[in-house]
Amino acid sequence: MSLDGFWYIGKKTIKSPKGKPTKYQDYFGSGKRWLQHIGGREQEVERQVVYLCANKTEMDYWESYLLYSTHAIFREDSMNDNVSMITNRRTSKNFINKPETI
Repeated sequence: MSLDGFWYIGKKTIKSPKGKPTKYQDYFGSGKRWLQHIGGREQEVERQVVYLCANKTEMDYWESYLLYSTHAIFREDSMNDNVSMITNRRTSKNFINKPETI
């Protein structure tokens, strides 16, 4: 998803575990900074499906892959603040090895 040069990588299921459709069309992410940034401008957000996945495990894998491979928590144009709720902007400030391409 992108808006005003900022972007956010997220995931959302299309069907619930019981097979019922979710309201994925109305879902714009869970990141607090991202939701605050888009606040009321959801129609301006460009959304893109990158992977359709067979299950939640595959979906978790690809979300983490994209967040790590784009170095999302280090980039100023990313609104993602954590990866798998393990690595985040606060804990990554002390990394010795940071990507050089940022």
